[in-house]
Amino acid sequence: MVRIRKLTLAEWFSEFQLQYAAKSLVHLPCNIDVDVTQLVKAAEAAGQRFSPTAALVKATSLLLRDRPKLNRMLFKTFVGKRIAEFDSVRVNLPVIIANNGKPVLSAMVFDELEAKSVPDIHQEIRVFARKDLSDLPITRFATTRGNYFWNRLVLRFIHMMVNRFPRLYATKGGGIAVTSLISRNYSGAVLRGSPLGQNAFTFAVSGFHPKPDGTYLLSVGIDYNHSVLGGDEASDACFHIAKILSEPDIEAFYPSSGEGT
Repeated sequence: MVRIRKLTLAEWFSEFQLQYAAKSLVHLPCNIDVDVTQLVKAAEAAGQRFSPTAALVKATSLLLRDRPKLNRMLFKTFVGKRIAEFDSVRVNLPVIIANNGKPVLSAMVFDELEAKSVPDIHQEIRVFARKDLSDLPITRFATTRGNYFWNRLVLRFIHMMVNRFPRLYATKGGGIAVTSLISRNYSGAVLRGSPLGQNAFTFAVSGFHPKPDGTYLLSVGIDYNHSVLGGDEASDACFHIAKILSEPDIEAFYPSSGEGT
């Protein structure tokens, strides 16, 4: 026998957002493997465990610092399509909230990343993952309410406000996104997948691999939004973030003074 059930409200909202992103934007997926040995050794020297996700968040902020024109998004407003060019460097990251043994997915946004080290970012992720749902009203609504027309209407309205009014989005949202699949990392396999997002770029940690020669490879899946950026800009961005990670400014990632750690 097979059990047929209705989607939960959270499942419906996730599918709704993915459909919107997939249908309204032109996505070109790609992958890149980056040698992050210098960052791993810097973390060890600082007495820290290397966090691939936190390192990638930091790298994306440095990418936007060096290439500020990448910090933009396409919005389908009620008066036509508009590109929003952000002047603040923010990075979106989906995070699993523990929720007393009933994990749920929510989203956090990093701000003022120029002053934050990788350990700072890692700690911020850990604190967010322990948040109570009472501090996350939209997540709480989607995960505790039933999948009924009126509840779907509320979430549709919230989604419409965020995605049709760029100035509203710009008050909190990031111009670039990072996600992670690292919790399923396995030394005997290499997972190469590409994320799906609404930003100009969405970067995903898809694997972290120690090599027999003592080096470390970070596998990064990339969703490039061709609706917002040209191919040359995208190619330059991919190779530049690879350079940021493989030939890093160690002081930006792991400050030797200990400040911001």
